Amino acid sequence: MNWVRDREDPVLTIGKKGRFDDQHIFAPCVIRMGEEYWLYYAGSQNAVIAKGTYKPRTPLTEEQISRVRQNRDKDRLYQVGLAKSKDGVHFTRFGDSPVFSFGNGRTGIVTPSILRDANGGAVRVGGKLVMFFTGVDMPGDYKHDIYRTTSADGLKWSGPSPVLLPNAYACHVMKDGRLYQMWFVDVAKRPWVIRYAESRDLDTWTVEPKPCLVPQDQAWERGDKVLVYPSVLKQDGVFVMVYGSYWEGPEKT
Repeated sequence: MNWVRDREDPVLTIGKKGRFDDQHIFAPCVIRMGEEYWLYYAGSQNAVIAKGTYKPRTPLTEEQISRVRQNRDKDRLYQVGLAKSKDGVHFTRFGDSPVFSFGNGRTGIVTPSILRDANGGAVRVGGKLVMFFTGVDMPGDYKHDIYRTTSADGLKWSGPSPVLLPNAYACHVMKDGRLYQMWFVDVAKRPWVIRYAESRDLDTWTVEPKPCLVPQDQAWERGDKVLVYPSVLKQDGVFVMVYGSYWEGPEKT
């Protein structure tokens, strides 16, 4: 339970100016592909506060103000990038372009998540990897919905599926026998809670009415009343979930 940073340097930083990820990268998803580690992530250009959707918690620097002014008429649009590594620590970007975009010019892709088995390994269905992701209407109302896409080689991905779950964010999906199990964040209203859904075909999902986790047990969960980013493993018949929250204290955690 005690985690120690392996190194001070990041394994991946934002892209060079002009790249699709030159302003923001987040939500890494790592799988083993042969002898390499493949890291999928969401990246974007343009300032997140350019249109006033998000308010800064601390005063902006002159450099940040300049960036906001430069981007004030541009929408932030997330796309999925890929980086590769031999050791899981030193990653190199794959090419100069994203490997997956929604394709309509307005839906951003965040929190990419590959279908996994109970031990966390990537699972193929019909010989293809399955990636679930949250699509966000960036220029509009920022509605969050969960979709999926598939790929035989992990580089070329199919077009997005129809919406699988509305008002849903940051899912983790596991194949256990013939059953597909999903844990996701319900963002329909505050507080954000983590819910469970299951499927036999990856298209139709049945959501358990009662949340499986709500922000109430610990003080650090209650600051912004949200739970986020569930990740689940199954060991010796026991499901173990790691998740996050936002807490507003002397430092944001």
